[in-house]
Amino acid sequence: MLITREEVFNIVNSIPHQIDTEELIYKLYVLEKIKKGINSADKNEMITVEELEEEIKR
Repeated sequence: MLITREEVFNIVNSIPHQIDTEELIYKLYVLEKIKKGINSADKNEMITVEELEEEIKR
């Protein structure tokens, strides 16, 4: 999934003056996961809590 330059700038502008590279990468990773989740929700590609519980049991 692609993120926009504006989204990267928003992350960069919200972090402290100094940050670990790992923390910055983690923030980008989380943004990507959130975008994927929103995209899946928009496409109704979600599962119910019951379906999730069944998957966990397997």
